[in-house]
Amino acid sequence: MLGNLGWNYKYQASHDKPFHVYAADFDSSGSFDIALGYYLAGETLYPVRGRQCSAEQMPALADKFPTYKEFGNASIFEVYGKALGQAIHYEATNFSNSVLINSGTGQLSLRPLPNEAQISPINSAIADDFDQDGITDLLVAGNLFGSEVETGRADAGKGLFLRGDGQGSFSPVPPHQSGLWLPLDVRALLPVQTKAGPIIFAGSNNAPLQAVGRAMKKPMPQ
Repeated sequence: MLGNLGWNYKYQASHDKPFHVYAADFDSSGSFDIALGYYLAGETLYPVRGRQCSAEQMPALADKFPTYKEFGNASIFEVYGKALGQAIHYEATNFSNSVLINSGTGQLSLRPLPNEAQISPINSAIADDFDQDGITDLLVAGNLFGSEVETGRADAGKGLFLRGDGQGSFSPVPPHQSGLWLPLDVRALLPVQTKAGPIIFAGSNNAPLQAVGRAMKKPMPQ
């Protein structure tokens, strides 16, 4: 199980139009700066961060681009100049929450999870036979509350139970059927065996610990 940003986020990526990350001391301040680039339309790579956010990190950009229109029309190369060519550079081509299937013959295939699992980042997952049918299922949770002001937080995820078919595909079970409700900024899921039965603990950023009781023992509705 590979957690990622999902499809319902400001940042998008594909093999044709990757998401770019640059790191360098662009303003010679003695510390590294981060520049993010994406393709808004066509083949021009634009900076993700707007003029205000970028100028707070690098004040000289406010003088270089006096108006928001000038900044908005500039490519990331026009904004940061030749320093981009010397910067640490990474590209991301896939933000899908996915499963990596091992065929057992040395071949791996990447499969995106259903749409319901793409509405928010997934930070933690447990693979187990939750509905007691002999087939491995998935329980996932996430969200991302901490981000820069221009982006806003990703909070659409409520936790999700995904019923496996044994062939590498998973079907989402809505919360009113699964009983799963984890709407916080979940960072980790941990199954614990107790005298009362299996319990899954969800640890969230800046929030109390949550517990999902008997989720691993009691069969979920078909």
